[in-house]
Amino acid sequence: MHNSTFKAQTFSGMRALESLDIFSLNAAILPSRLISDLQSLKILRVAIEGGADQITVVEEDLLAGAPNLQYVDLSLKRIQSLPADLLNHAPSLEAVNLSFDLAGGQIPERFLNDLQNLSYFDLNSTSHLTLPKRLFEHSGNLEGLTIRADTLGGLENEIFSQTRLRYLQLYAHRIETIPPSLTRGLSHLTTLTIRTIKNEEETLPRDFLEGLDHLETLQLEMSLRSLPNDFLMNKSRLAFINMSYNEFSDLSPDLFSHLPSLGIVHLGGNPLTDHSKQRLKQSLGDKVEFSDSFGVHQ
Repeated sequence: MHNSTFKAQTFSGMRALESLDIFSLNAAILPSRLISDLQSLKILRVAIEGGADQITVVEEDLLAGAPNLQYVDLSLKRIQSLPADLLNHAPSLEAVNLSFDLAGGQIPERFLNDLQNLSYFDLNSTSHLTLPKRLFEHSGNLEGLTIRADTLGGLENEIFSQTRLRYLQLYAHRIETIPPSLTRGLSHLTTLTIRTIKNEEETLPRDFLEGLDHLETLQLEMSLRSLPNDFLMNKSRLAFINMSYNEFSDLSPDLFSHLPSLGIVHLGGNPLTDHSKQRLKQSLGDKVEFSDSFGVHQ
């Protein structure tokens, strides 16, 4: 549906509707209880384009009254604020894709509190984004999390420890800090991706991946200069590694010597010396790739 003005009664009489797509070029307000008559609605996609100076107001109970809503995709461009209970009015949600440009970039701490069924959360901010310490405290069933931001802040030790994440993906132009115990407690994790162009940490502690015994895919593109030789110890399932576009000038083959499931290591875009490349090639053979064709900078 294409529209620029919405009212709570816009969709009255559509109780049997299970999927709804709303697209608007310049909606100034997404009103209260917009979908309250849609008792059968399971999928909602809303895209508000907006002009460069336009700010969209999102009412807190926008999603109220649709008890069977399972998937929401909200692409909101510039918004005035992110209501704390916006998603909590739809407690049956299983997957959320949220994109916005929010002045201040602060996510409310109780934003996910009532979403006991939430399994997948994709959060995309075109500006600075700060995660509150207790954002995921009630997200015990969360399995997939992707966060994209220009600048990402608020990452703290064990911030994801109350989840059961299988994949975690963090993308940002700049990550303010990467705490040493960021992934602690994520024993179900199979895929970890951290990609950032600006990063203050030149290395990661040897126990950064401790407890991630099910890890299969690891992607670290974050301007690292070195890693401990035992950084990947006890990762018997690790098959795919992408460490392209860091600042490695030398990597010991010992880093990869205890990985029985290893299939490929991408190291393109690093200033590795010829001697280091030769040693890695002798140890890993065709499992190591030095071309620049793979990575976030492409």
